[in-house]
Amino acid sequence: MGDARLAIATENRKITLLLTDRVVAMQLSDRVLAKINRETRNAEDEDDDNVLGQVIKTAVLSTVRTALSHSAECDIRDLESADYKDGELIIMTRSGDRLFGHADIDHEEVMTNFSEPDAREFVKQLRKRIVRAR
Repeated sequence: MGDARLAIATENRKITLLLTDRVVAMQLSDRVLAKINRETRNAEDEDDDNVLGQVIKTAVLSTVRTALSHSAECDIRDLESADYKDGELIIMTRSGDRLFGHADIDHEEVMTNFSEPDAREFVKQLRKRIVRAR
């Protein structure tokens, strides 16, 4: 996402939260994507007993790579508020839902895995954009 104005990574460096002038996006970090690509290449190189197995594996791995290379995003115009409370980054949509509220990776909640200074700066910048979007 080339037009990112701010990007913060979780403390475990697995997820990046991006802020542009028009969206908030969450994506796997470059490091995690590289690891997944290595693992899927290794899986492709494994021998299968039959052609059908190889075709299925190739299709599944291609789909997984495509899905993982994209970010989940939300238009800033659809956001109501942003806050950082009790160690959690809380972004509320206009419909009353928590953006990325149930996101977890390796059994860790993503929105509680940002450093406090990073999360507070993200909130500060996002609030400015929410006000401008109204």
